[in-house]
Amino acid sequence: MIRFAQDQDWQQVYDIYRYYVENSVYNLDWQPLEFEEFKKRQLDIQKDYPYLVAEEQGEILGYACAHNAFEKASYQFDADLTIYFKEGNHHGQVAAIMDRLEDLLKRQNIHWLIGCISKSNARSIAFHERRGFEFMGELPHAGFKNNQFHSVVWYGKVLNKEEDFIDHDLRFIPIGQLEAFE
Repeated sequence: MIRFAQDQDWQQVYDIYRYYVENSVYNLDWQPLEFEEFKKRQLDIQKDYPYLVAEEQGEILGYACAHNAFEKASYQFDADLTIYFKEGNHHGQVAAIMDRLEDLLKRQNIHWLIGCISKSNARSIAFHERRGFEFMGELPHAGFKNNQFHSVVWYGKVLNKEEDFIDHDLRFIPIGQLEAFE
């Protein structure tokens, strides 16, 4: 089941985040945030953007959210993607969570959905390409973790076309202001 994250989910979401920080270079944090700081950041994201979890029989298998990509008002129509799932069987929920997230972001008037991926994460790159994300560029040796540099690649997907914005009074719509928000 795909649903919006709730207060009781944050520990399981944190455990997934912490796994990737401690066991991979797919998240370039050197150490996991303390739980309370992590939770505060997620709640701040949730004020304006969708924050979804994939749940199976009470277990959170993964999470996906978007957040402000850049600070300037000119970039209000761009969102940065975060998606992580536990290792193992995802019961088909990775595609489902992305379908729901993209639908909500499109309704929020997001133009570009952007993903920054560790170049060594071939599985994530393939996933983004299957979803219609296009390669936008590489920052070679940009992140330093585990005593070595790691390259990151940027992928982007247009959710709302440019012509939809020209001569229209569109604005970013916070998640709680969407019609039929559930």
